[in-house]
Amino acid sequence: MLFSKRLGLAFMLNPRAGSTSIKEYLEPIGFSYPLIKCDEEPYFKWHPTYSECVERFPNLTGYKIFSVFRDPLDRFVSGLRHFCAYQSDGLNRDSSSDFAVERMFGWDPAKKLPGLKGEIFAPQTNWFSDAVEPIAFPDFSVRLREIVRMDGTACARIGKYNLTLSAFQGPPSNAVQEFVRERFAEDYVLGRRLGLLD
Repeated sequence: MLFSKRLGLAFMLNPRAGSTSIKEYLEPIGFSYPLIKCDEEPYFKWHPTYSECVERFPNLTGYKIFSVFRDPLDRFVSGLRHFCAYQSDGLNRDSSSDFAVERMFGWDPAKKLPGLKGEIFAPQTNWFSDAVEPIAFPDFSVRLREIVRMDGTACARIGKYNLTLSAFQGPPSNAVQEFVRERFAEDYVLGRRLGLLD
């Protein structure tokens, strides 16, 4: 989460939805990025959920809050590529999405993962509520400029870092797509309700 007391604005940092870029460009203009340690986890969360943030900072309910929503399949594949790039779980840059799903999930859509993996592969519904205004992932750099009046040159660089698997190996297989539809069923419902998915 990033927030500015001066502006009364807060951003829930949905992982693999521009959160690194948002943090990089909002911190220098005065947004705070507090790490939140939750009782049930032995580490500080990089991406605390909406409910965790509000519990720790109740005054957030008086802020204008935003979060970026990304197509669930695109977000999931971006997460796989992140761990492939870091050669985690026996993966490497050449690993297919099918192989990555097998190694990380065993094709079990309900499997819970620990630590940062658990955050990255959690449903996006965790970073939304009725009080959170959605931002569509393809538009997030433009919306940031509108919301906080960021410098246009800096904004133009946002969102250039993460390329998904399709850029290297083509679209995910039908099996991976079905896995994502089942694991992130709540996200598809949310995205359609928000008018961000067909």
